[in-house]
Amino acid sequence: MFGVNEWTTERTIKSYNNYKDINGFLSDKPFDERIGGTYNNLTTWKNYSNEPVNLYDKFNKNSHIQNLRKAAEVHKIARKYLQEQLKPGMKYTQICEIVENKVKELLGNKFEEGMGFPVGISVNNICAHDSANPNDSRIITENDIIKIDFGTHVNGRIVDSAFTVAFKEYFNPLIDSVKDATMEAIKLSGPDALMNDVSARIKEVIESYEMTDLNGKVHPIKAVSTLGGHTIGQHIIHAGKIVLCAPNDHPNYIHLRMKENEQWAIETYGSANGLGKTIEHPLMECNHYMLNPRSHNKNNLTSDSSKKCLEYIRYERYTLPWAHRWLATSAYNKSDKQNQLNEQNEWWKDGLKELVDKNVVTKYPPLCDKTGSWTAQLEHTMYVSEWGKEIVSLGDDY
Repeated sequence: MFGVNEWTTERTIKSYNNYKDINGFLSDKPFDERIGGTYNNLTTWKNYSNEPVNLYDKFNKNSHIQNLRKAAEVHKIARKYLQEQLKPGMKYTQICEIVENKVKELLGNKFEEGMGFPVGISVNNICAHDSANPNDSRIITENDIIKIDFGTHVNGRIVDSAFTVAFKEYFNPLIDSVKDATMEAIKLSGPDALMNDVSARIKEVIESYEMTDLNGKVHPIKAVSTLGGHTIGQHIIHAGKIVLCAPNDHPNYIHLRMKENEQWAIETYGSANGLGKTIEHPLMECNHYMLNPRSHNKNNLTSDSSKKCLEYIRYERYTLPWAHRWLATSAYNKSDKQNQLNEQNEWWKDGLKELVDKNVVTKYPPLCDKTGSWTAQLEHTMYVSEWGKEIVSLGDDY
């Protein structure tokens, strides 16, 4: 399998092999190795002023970063567990279950901590926002290039990280283009960094690559200009700011800058044999949803199923994204004797439609480049402060 490196760090392997209590593990293993140095060598920290700072006093007591570190540790454990099993012929549902069950084992999957958002499985020309549907029969094949994107959270502090894998070596340049672009973007990141400058560098790095397909045809790799990274808020996966994979002359973007004490998901996308742009696929089933926090009054709902769906969302997810297959297997379904017969009962379907139609829930359909193209993604979560940045999702694999 191409796209990820071997896990070698002793502390990560130990946490994966021997983990029982994530809280106890973290308290026994301080994050000393993430502190100090410069970011030029892709270490985790950079001291912008190059002056000595007591990071334990200033930063390690910060509950935000402590929650992120815990969520990141679980993310690494879950993705390592998946990487060891991933192979052609696996169903989308299997992939989701491997990750989501591991996260549930370690954190549960509630509003307090668990999955930050559903496991994304976006294959070939699909860039983002695809996942397993209820009773999904789709599988990954040896000719696919696969983006795996999922989130973990602790107290609403979300770690959003994604990687790309393939089983054919000719995809390596496409995968390498986004790996290098994401790391270059992280290098440029910091207080007062201009987003358009970061976008320009992302585009430059991605488009310095080309890919030769199985038939010997050479394809220039394009940056996907309509996608990019974003700020993350507490329980809010997209918190308002973005950093695109290509420069943009929109007046709101030209002067946009990174600020201190912001959490960012830095993600880049490349496309071979594509347009470098995305559309919402009109025929694919939507499987990513999120509550609209400004509009969730159930008094306007007419059906019992929509009220039941909203009850699940408000108490289990609130503003965190979720998958419609979670409705089919939720306790709200199983507690209803009428729906205990099997998970194929789609009691939630009409209710979810009403929630979307009335803008109580927002849907996020799969985002695709043109048919016949191949796309790759690499994403890390980092926290930016006045004295440095920590890339919490950074691991041996990517």
